[in-house]
Amino acid sequence: MRKNNEIKWNLLERFKGNLLPLPEKVDGEAAGTYLKRRQSWKDLKALM
Repeated sequence: MRKNNEIKWNLLERFKGNLLPLPEKVDGEAAGTYLKRRQSWKDLKALM
């Protein structure tokens, strides 16, 4: 959802609602690798 030019990602709500798919075994390095490979993460980084 956008408000003005900001995007509300609602990550906490999505995570709690099991709507944010993550790999089964998540540690810091695995999570970073997983996110770096996701197109949505690449798109987000491009906006920043």
